[in-house]
Amino acid sequence: MWRVQLMKQDFSHIKALGIGIGFRPELKSFIFLNRDKIDFIEIDTQGNDFNVLKSFGDKISIIKEGVVEASNNVDLYKGVNNRIENIREFLETNGFQIVSENENDYLKAEINIHFVKNNL
Repeated sequence: MWRVQLMKQDFSHIKALGIGIGFRPELKSFIFLNRDKIDFIEIDTQGNDFNVLKSFGDKISIIKEGVVEASNNVDLYKGVNNRIENIREFLETNGFQIVSENENDYLKAEINIHFVKNNL
């Protein structure tokens, strides 16, 4: 089983399997994308979550399941498109089903979207 966690701490590092890797918006450069599948991915990059998803390109198909953070009807980060509607549409267009959506803060400003590949 291959599990990946992408977190933004301060934009200087993200974590993949607990190993610090310098942040780059082009995820195609990460070694884990040389794999044929990712069993589970968690993306929490403080407003850049949608950009991270889009940067997978056609490699998005190697993901079986995951959780991604989205903005809930508010623009939390200036100049960043991380709206829940856009992430939902992107996931569904790329063959994923939304399993659940859960608020992750008391202000209800951010939602964790749990998704799975349709053909599983």
